[in-house]
Amino acid sequence: MLKIAHGEEERRGAAIMAWWAGEGAARVLAWADPALLLERAEGTRSLGAMARGGADDESMRILCRAAAALHAPRPGRPPASLVPLDVWFRALPESAAKRGGIFQNAWTMAEGLLASPRDETPLHGDLHHDNVLDFGPRGWLAIDPKGLMGERGFDYANMVCNPDIATAGAKGALTRRARI
Repeated sequence: MLKIAHGEEERRGAAIMAWWAGEGAARVLAWADPALLLERAEGTRSLGAMARGGADDESMRILCRAAAALHAPRPGRPPASLVPLDVWFRALPESAAKRGGIFQNAWTMAEGLLASPRDETPLHGDLHHDNVLDFGPRGWLAIDPKGLMGERGFDYANMVCNPDIATAGAKGALTRRARI
């Protein structure tokens, strides 16, 4: 698959894909900014379809294994272009001040978390049901990262609210997902 970066976020994504070197993520076959050539996902399974079809727990286990593979220690330094989470969320305080309500609640929570990270690592930044694909014999692999750096728990957040509100909001889903 050929992906052409149309912005800085996609360039960071290409850099971390190359750094992961096919471990937990699609293999980078070639990279010459702004073009990234990736191995193609040829499997037929979909984590979103699994979750919506009654196999939500299994889809969450697969996502958690994908996160663990991406967070595994690697030789060498990660790309210098990774954006720290406090920079990623720099617009949140202003939104909180302007809008209040849930934005203020989010900023209050985020401010404490961002001030005291416990286990920082390179992050995918958008790990959810549509960004972990079936690569057949190579298993489930991540695509389309944002290229962030911060508390590893951040990569689990998007899993909780995906693949859609009906699935994520089903009775007992949050408790099961948190347990997994």
